[in-house]
Amino acid sequence: MAQMRSYMYQLVEQLNWALSAIDKVQTENASQTTLSASQAVDSEEKAQSTFNQIKSLIIKSADIVEAYYDSMKHQLDGSYVAISDFGTFQENTSQAIEANSTSITQIFSDIQSIESNVSAIEEMIIESDSWIRKGLLDYDENGVPIYGIEVGQKSVIDGEEVFNKYARFTAGGIYFYLPGIDEPVAYITDSQLYITEANIIYRISIGNFAFIPRANGNLSFKKVR
Repeated sequence: MAQMRSYMYQLVEQLNWALSAIDKVQTENASQTTLSASQAVDSEEKAQSTFNQIKSLIIKSADIVEAYYDSMKHQLDGSYVAISDFGTFQENTSQAIEANSTSITQIFSDIQSIESNVSAIEEMIIESDSWIRKGLLDYDENGVPIYGIEVGQKSVIDGEEVFNKYARFTAGGIYFYLPGIDEPVAYITDSQLYITEANIIYRISIGNFAFIPRANGNLSFKKVR
């Protein structure tokens, strides 16, 4: 414990030095600056790294841990049934709402079933599970919380999965995910679009120029402005 306490004090001193260096860079003018831009970036990264190390050390060595979270859960259900000479249609819906100090999660379920007297479709079931999560979504590589909105949906028809995707909307960008893939398959951030595969319906415009399909099946590249 003595060695751990000594190490913690050293980390605190490093953090104080890094923060004072950052403050000095931000307040002094260009002629008085003693640190270069690259040194300022290094100081910020060192401060973040030191913060994360101290945070981890405190949590792992804590003798006292106090945690308190308000939470709320609510369930809403609905049902619809229509019966005619052609058969029976039924739809059962539900929404589960869970809220705490960091996020609000809504989970939706929609199950539609048909029992028909028509031979072509005697029975059919469509199931859809969706969710909307607002608030804390994740932490970045520096431990900084990421807040935003996550929207996802999974659809199954007669036991076969036909759709399963989710997207995240944060202050830093818009991200699209597929199940089983940790990295986004497409995202927009810092005024740039990153995408794994693109399907352009008609034409691509780049500044004053554009790729334009022609009636004969060829592709033209021309100035349009």
